[in-house]
Amino acid sequence: MKPLLEPFVYRGCEVMSFKQLDLLNEAPKGSAFRAFKRRLPELIEDEHYFYLDPVRDADALGRLRERGLLYLGSPHAVLITRSGYRLLRE
Repeated sequence: MKPLLEPFVYRGCEVMSFKQLDLLNEAPKGSAFRAFKRRLPELIEDEHYFYLDPVRDADALGRLRERGLLYLGSPHAVLITRSGYRLLRE
């Protein structure tokens, strides 16, 4: 598997960014985000996803940008866990 399509570890959980999920599923840009927004009422932060704040998590966001894991221009990020991804796919 290409490195961009492999999960990475964040706070002890395997996660993927919206960009990675769109690429993995060969879906148009924004598809994973739209699925996330549809299921958000059912998702639990720190269990199904992690929200990275542009100020609090600036260092982590910088590292993700350097690795090409975020869409350009994204001031923050949402990282989806395996259990979160399962819910998005339902």
